[in-house]
This record gives sequence, structure tokens and C-alpha cells, in this order.
Amino acid sequence: MRIFFAGLFNCHIKNMEELILEYKPKYILDSFYYKGDCERIVKLVERDNFLLDSGAFTFMSGAKTTKKEMFNYINQYIDFINKHDVKHFIEIDVESIFGMKQVEAWRRHIEESTGKKTIPVWHINRGIEYWKSMIENYDYVAIGGQVQKVFNLKKCDYENFKKMIRYAKSKGVKVHGLGFTKTNEISEYPYFSVDSSTWKMGAILGRQIHKFNGKKIIVKRLDNNKKANFRALVKNNFIEWCKYQQYMDRGIA
Repeated sequence: MRIFFAGLFNCHIKNMEELILEYKPKYILDSFYYKGDCERIVKLVERDNFLLDSGAFTFMSGAKTTKKEMFNYINQYIDFINKHDVKHFIEIDVESIFGMKQVEAWRRHIEESTGKKTIPVWHINRGIEYWKSMIENYDYVAIGGQVQKVFNLKKCDYENFKKMIRYAKSKGVKVHGLGFTKTNEISEYPYFSVDSSTWKMGAILGRQIHKFNGKKIIVKRLDNNKKANFRALVKNNFIEWCKYQQYMDRGIA
């Protein structure tokens, strides 16, 4: 399973590029919203191991975004993909704002303009039949991070979620889990790839120190009464997750 690091350059470490060169994380995801970071990342990772997220929701945060503004953003997205020959990139999955027909129209526009297929993202409102149609038409699809919160509600939902991924795998289709953070349960989900920023957010927000024990990440919370060196904590977690990434890449799960 491919574990993609997310948000490498937005983690309060000034020498992050040096750490990347030293520890060589193999798979990296970044958001086009942080275009400058993406420009740096594409120089540090092989094209087949880079996953580009559109960053559309981040772009829309704050003031209301018009269709014209979104279309201009999409064209910049297309230009970046073409300029850097990006192989794997995620669609503009904003149907909750603009509707599914518009999302599909933008998807076609991106694909026609790049000559490549996007990675469509399944959200629960799309339904199972749409999932099946995605599987029929694409060889790499994704499941939105918010979906996992929904499936966490009941045990039966967990099983349905896994069945969806197994169905795709049976058809030879790769599935990416966006923002998947359940490291203790990850082997139960037959994903081809996932991405996570837990390595840094656990340190910054949760005062967590991570340790790879040879099979999985062990999390320990620091004493709230003690002052934490967050840069050292993030660096430690990054190094441990590099080990975890290498382990999972061997096909263990």
C-alpha cells in the first residue's frame, strides 16, 4: 500500500526540503492551492509517485466563489498539470456547491485539456451506482475523507465501505483513501493508496509523539504540563512515518 505524505511544506520546519532529501519519502501528495509548494515537490519526487489534489475547497473558503472564478482556477490547475506532466491528479469534487453536472463538465474539460484521466472522488451523496460507474470508466478512483466519518457510525457501514474497495479491486481498479488516518485499522482496507497529514497534525494539535514499531505507528501523548518542542516533534514523526511508508510499500497490507 502506498502511504502518501500530505502537507510536507506546511509543518513549521524550515529545513523540510533537506529532510526530504535525506530521508527520501517515496510518495507525496500536495494541494494545488499551495502552488509554490507543489513547484518544489515535483522537483523532489518521481512523477508516478506524486499525487496532486485540486485544493478546490480551500480555494473556495471564505468569500463566495463564482463559477467564473472556479473556471479560472481550473485552467491554472490544467496549466500546472501540463507544465509538469503530472500523472495523477484529483478532480474538482465540489458538487455540494456547484452540483454534479457542473463537476462532470469540469472533469471533462480537465481531461480534454490534459489528455489524461482525472481521479474522480466518490462522496456518499453520489450513491453506489455512481461508484460502479466510476469503476467502469476509470482505473484510479478515490473516496473522499469526509465519507469515512460517515462510515464510522456503525459496524455495518465499515463492512460496506470495505466491500466497495474490494469490488473496485476485483475489477482491477486502484482506490485512494483521501485523508485516511486509521493506522491501526489500515490493513483491513484493501486500498492501493492513502494519504495522511497525521504525522504533523498529531504533533501540532495533539502533542503526540509517533514511533514505528516495525509493523505500525505507536502514538504516545505528551504530558500537557510540559513544554513541547513542536519542531522536534514534527521532525521525529516525519522520520518515523518515512519508516512506516517503506514498510507498507512492501505489500504488507
